[in-house]
Parts: sequence; structure tokens; C-alpha cells
Amino acid sequence: MLFILACKFSFLKTIEIKKQYHLLLEQTGQKISSDNDLHYLRKQHKYYDSILVKNQIFSKTTFHNKLLITLNEICKIKALKLLKFEKPLVLEINENAIQETYQFSVQGGYIDIVSLIFKLEQELKMGKIASVSFEKKKNFKQAKEFLECKIYLQKTATILYSQ
Repeated sequence: MLFILACKFSFLKTIEIKKQYHLLLEQTGQKISSDNDLHYLRKQHKYYDSILVKNQIFSKTTFHNKLLITLNEICKIKALKLLKFEKPLVLEINENAIQETYQFSVQGGYIDIVSLIFKLEQELKMGKIASVSFEKKKNFKQAKEFLECKIYLQKTATILYSQ
């Protein structure tokens, strides 16, 4: 009798653990499925963004914010200081295209500033660098010299009219 009772409880424990195992397998499968869905949605997002970039269709505020965020990230990496970021100058080229000129100033080393310019124009393709002006300045309180650079970035954008 004791033998039958011991076997019964051990089998019940095994069956309970097996149920927990199958439940955990099911939850893992759902997690993998949701991860795959998330990966697919991210790929779709990148694809649609690439189409917008390729056709140069941007919202003015979106590009303005994207440029500012990008500048801040690069300045942190390169140990630069973003001094000014002014409102863009907008010039209407024709009825469905505009040219925006963004002016900003940075302070730092020459190589870091040149790499910032290269990254903006060549790697990130954010626009065309129209003008770069370097100026060596001196802080008389600290008796240190530093390099300040004014950069003009131009971008041509297509205007979409909602009908």
C-alpha cells in the first residue's frame, strides 16, 4: 500500500511539472512570434523611410528636429559644442519645391568639425554644405584659444499638397 501511495504522488508531481513545461514552451513560442512581428515592422519602417529619403519628401519640422537631434548626438561623440542652431531660411524654387538653408555654429577641434561636416553631407546625406566659415577666437578670461565654425546646410524638398 505504501509503495502504491509513493508511486502515485511521484507520478502526480511529474505530471504537474510536465504541464508547467508545456505552458512555458507555449509562452516562449508566443514571445518568438511577437519578436518576429516586431522585427518585420521595424524592417517595414526602415523601407518606408528610405523611400521618403530617396524622393526627398520630408515634413519641415521633422527634418528640422532630425537635424538638431543628429547634431547633438554627433557633438557628444566628437566632443564638440553646439553654439547656435537658427531658424531655417526658406526659399521657394518653384510651385512644388523649396530650398531650406539651416545655419548652425559649433565649437571644437578642426578635425572633429571637419568629420561632423563629412558625416552630415556624405554619410547621412542630410543636404549640401553651402558654406563653412572657421574663426579662431580667444577667451581672455581663461587665456585659451578655440575654433568656432559657422555651417550652412542646404536641402531641397518637395512640397506635397493634400487634395
